[in-house]
Amino acid sequence: MNILPIVLASLLASSPTPPPLPLSHPDAYRQYLAELEGARHDGLWTDIRQVQQPLPPVHQNAAIEYTEYAALRKSNAVKADEDLIKEFLSTKPHANAEIANIRAVLKREHALLLLAHAAAMKPSCVFQRKWTQGDPTSVLFPELISIRAVARLITAESILMAHDGKLQQAVTNQRLCFRLAKHASSEPILISYLVAVASQAIALHGMDRILALSTQHPQIAASIKIAIHSDYQTISPSYALQGETAIFARLMEYTQHMGPVAFANTGRKSGEALRTPKPKALFDEWLDVNGRSTIHQLRELSSNAKLPGKSIYEAIDNQLARLKAYPADDYTLARALSPEFTTSIQHRYLMTATAQSTVIAADVLIWSAQHHRFPSTLAQTTDRVPIDPYSGKPFQYASSSNGFVIWSLGQSGQYNPQQAGLMKDTTAIVFRYP
Repeated sequence: MNILPIVLASLLASSPTPPPLPLSHPDAYRQYLAELEGARHDGLWTDIRQVQQPLPPVHQNAAIEYTEYAALRKSNAVKADEDLIKEFLSTKPHANAEIANIRAVLKREHALLLLAHAAAMKPSCVFQRKWTQGDPTSVLFPELISIRAVARLITAESILMAHDGKLQQAVTNQRLCFRLAKHASSEPILISYLVAVASQAIALHGMDRILALSTQHPQIAASIKIAIHSDYQTISPSYALQGETAIFARLMEYTQHMGPVAFANTGRKSGEALRTPKPKALFDEWLDVNGRSTIHQLRELSSNAKLPGKSIYEAIDNQLARLKAYPADDYTLARALSPEFTTSIQHRYLMTATAQSTVIAADVLIWSAQHHRFPSTLAQTTDRVPIDPYSGKPFQYASSSNGFVIWSLGQSGQYNPQQAGLMKDTTAIVFRYP
C-alpha cells in the first residue's frame, strides 16, 4: 500500500477521543482548502486522476512483463530461489560451490529470466490502476516489488558472466538494471520511488562486483565508467510527492464520506468491541485540521527535496523540530508521515555518492593498470575529485600495496572507516578493494 493510507488507517482509527464541544478550529475546512490551492500553485497534484499516467503502446510497456513476473513468483520454489540470489549478492568473494548453486538457480528460473530481459528491453512502464474507484488504500502494487526481484536476477546473471570471463558482456547486461530503475520510478507514488532507488543500488552493486573481477582489464573499468555516466540518473522524490499529495487529498474526501462511526471501526478485528467514534462535527474538524497540516508538510517536503544534500539536512531538521512544537492532536498525521518522507528524500543522495565511488574506483584501477601500483592520491587519477553530496567535501582515499579504500565523509563530515571503533555513518559510502 501507499505510506499515506497506511498511516491514516492506523492513526486516525486509534486516536484519542477529543475534548467536548465547542470546536477549537472553526476555520479548519477553509484553511485546508487554502493549503490545497497552495499545493496546486507549488506544482503538486490534488486530483487523483492525475496519478494515472497515459498508457504507452503495448509493445513499449514493460508493465505487461512485470505483471506476469509477479504472478509467477508467488510459488514457494521461486521464493526460495530468490532468497538464494539475495544471499549470493550479499557475500563476496564467491566460492565455486556458490557459483555453481546460482548457475543452477538461473537454469531453474529460465522462464523468469526471459521475462526479465523482455521487460528490460522495453522503454516505458505504466501500470493501469483503479485510483478513482472508492478507497485509495485498496490499490496494491505487487508488480513494483517484482521489479526489484528482476534487478537481483539480472545482477546475478551479470556476476556469473564476469566469473566466466565474459566481462564486457557482463557490463552490458548489468546496464539493463538502470532501465529497471527508470521503470520503477514511472509511477508518482512513494513506494515506486523507493523501489527505483533500490533497483539503482542493485545495479551499482553489480557494477562493483564486475569491477572487482576485472582488475587486469582497464578497458572494463572504462566501460563501467561510461555505463554509469550514461545510464545512472538521479531520481528525485518530487514526482512521488506530487502523486502522494493527490492520493492524500482523495483519502480525505473518502474518509469524510465514510463518517466517524464507520471509520472508528476500520480494521476492527473479529470479536473486538466496537470503538467509540468521535462526534460528527469533531470528526470533520479533526480531519480538516490534520489534512491542512499534512498538506502543508508535503508542500514543505517538496520544497526541501530540491535542496542540495548538504542543505537538506538542516531544512529537514528544522521542519521536524517545528512539528514537535505543534499541538499533537492537530498534527498526528503530519508527525507520523514526515519521518517516512524525509528519510526517503535522502536516499537519492546516497545513490549519487555510491555511483561516484564506483567511478572513482574505476579511475584508480585504470591508473594502477598503467603504473603497476596504486596511486598515492586521487588527484593522480583525475583532474577533479568528486564531491560527496552529503558533506560537500571531496571523497577520501587511502591505499596500500594490496588494495585501497574510498569513502565519503557523510553528514557529519568526519567519518573515517579506518578509525577503529568509530560508529558507522549511514550517510557515508565506503568502497574497499579487494
